[in-house]
Amino acid sequence: MLKICKSISIITVVLAVLFSLYGFDFSKIHIPSREQIKKELQSEINKLKSLTPQARRKALWIKKKIEAIDAIKQAKIDGAPKYASNLYQEAKEYFELAIKYAKKQQYLKASYLAKECKRIALRASDKATKKRLILKQKIKLQLDKLKKQIDKLVTSLETNKTLQKKKAELILYYQDLIHALNLEQFNYIKQRIKVLKKQINELISNPQKLSNNKNNKTLTK
Repeated sequence: MLKICKSISIITVVLAVLFSLYGFDFSKIHIPSREQIKKELQSEINKLKSLTPQARRKALWIKKKIEAIDAIKQAKIDGAPKYASNLYQEAKEYFELAIKYAKKQQYLKASYLAKECKRIALRASDKATKKRLILKQKIKLQLDKLKKQIDKLVTSLETNKTLQKKKAELILYYQDLIHALNLEQFNYIKQRIKVLKKQINELISNPQKLSNNKNNKTLTK
């Protein structure tokens, strides 16, 4: 009995030394409350529920829904409402139908419709992007042609200060249109490019008239 007591004492001392060396603190031992245990059990139950077929179908629907929403947003940014309106509207209709099925908890149908919505929205984005690019290139060619006409005036109007001022106004006007093109403000350019053409043609065809016309209006933005 004495030996056992001595052994226990030795073990106690050793443990005390080890605890002191490694900083073990009994006060840090956490005993969970009944509420915490209940919460953890509920969490485990939810995990088990997530393994059911219906839960997996719902998770798939949520994923497809997010992808569809992102695709529609991107299509809108790419100008689909204007340059691919039919496809954009079709994508939105598919999404609305998917939402209706999801509310009925028919997640497989909802997921399929959301997938189709994404596919159509991506087509709308692609179509709109291509149309914008073609339109941008077409306008750029028009502006390049006008710029060449302006550059020709550099030498022909060197001695005429009035016409030199007019030429400078044309250059500023052209630069404004280039800036608008970079911002893809196509309607703005369409309206104002006619004015620039008219002014350039008048300056080329009859510079003397413009020089002598004191009431000649300058280009305005």
